[in-house]
Amino acid sequence: ASIPFLPEEVNKTTISHHDLGIGMLINTDKFFFGGQIDHLNNPTYIESIFDQKITIPTKISLMAGTDLLKKEDGSFTFSPSFNFVKHGNYTALWTNTQFSYYGFFFVSGFATNEELMASLGYGNGKVRLAYGLGFTKASEFSGLKVTDTFYESHQISLRVHLQPKKR
Repeated sequence: ASIPFLPEEVNKTTISHHDLGIGMLINTDKFFFGGQIDHLNNPTYIESIFDQKITIPTKISLMAGTDLLKKEDGSFTFSPSFNFVKHGNYTALWTNTQFSYYGFFFVSGFATNEELMASLGYGNGKVRLAYGLGFTKASEFSGLKVTDTFYESHQISLRVHLQPKKR
């Protein structure tokens, strides 16, 4: 059996599965820590669509970080963090750093399996716009041949914080 791509006759509306995850993040004035478990029920894609039964294993993430340097006016912050991820045969410990200056931020991360990521953006109390660039190796769930080849990924995200109307 191969690692499948979606067959052409299958679209997003014909595949569904139930998935369950749970997580918690605790923030304090000095640090944060948390964890999450995804795919608790090991969701499965059926064999009639693919050439094999596909089961997504549980994913475990643990994270911790702090604002190591922080100006009282909030103009500059340096924040290191760690993130451990275990998902099937993928295991990595990420070390990350974030620099922020008057709302502008740069984030970089390096994993024990030599993967890299970086993000650049701007955020304030209402919006956050970020561009991310990552170099990762294919995992057994990606549909790509599992080799030591790095794949480049790009992401642009916009987050808008909506305030409920007061009545």
